[in-house]
Amino acid sequence: MPRWVVVLAVVGLVLLALFVIVQLTGWGGHHGPGRHVPGGLPATAEQALAGRW
Repeated sequence: MPRWVVVLAVVGLVLLALFVIVQLTGWGGHHGPGRHVPGGLPATAEQALAGRW
């Protein structure tokens, strides 16, 4: 196998492992539609309807 194929495979596996670790540990932080909205909107529609901000 050519060296560039091996290097590409190793880099891909490292990136995949890093992605899995970040997802399992929660290092990525909270994600969702309210993350980038100033003022912070309710996380769910049920919270918005119930008035629990």
